[in-house]
Amino acid sequence: MITYDRTVGDHHVRLADLDLRCQCLETANYDGVLVWKISDYIDRKRQAVEGRVLSLYSQPFYTSRYGYKMCARVYLNGDGTGRNTHLSLFFVVMQVLSSHVKESFNFISAARCVALRVKVNIIARTGCDSLVLF
Repeated sequence: MITYDRTVGDHHVRLADLDLRCQCLETANYDGVLVWKISDYIDRKRQAVEGRVLSLYSQPFYTSRYGYKMCARVYLNGDGTGRNTHLSLFFVVMQVLSSHVKESFNFISAARCVALRVKVNIIARTGCDSLVLF
């Protein structure tokens, strides 16, 4: 019985992992544009103020079809000198998986390519518990 329960538990974990991967593939964007809806904003902001959850990561997106993989990281209660007064937003260049690309990857040139244009629009709807970043 213990082996059966363990097997079922392993399958549930594997299924959850596959579901997360499918969600990432479904929301993958290859034109350098990220639309990120943060639901339950009021709850998440309260958790940030209380220090329970300091930051959130967006789903990955790509600068182009074969470009850099990136994500956004937001501190709803601010970070550093903006703590308790601002919302802090960072862009993260994610790790490259290919060892060939890893060897030739030059972070300075990557930063120049990625940081050409960043436009952030924040939409907070009154009466709705969500925040949309794009």
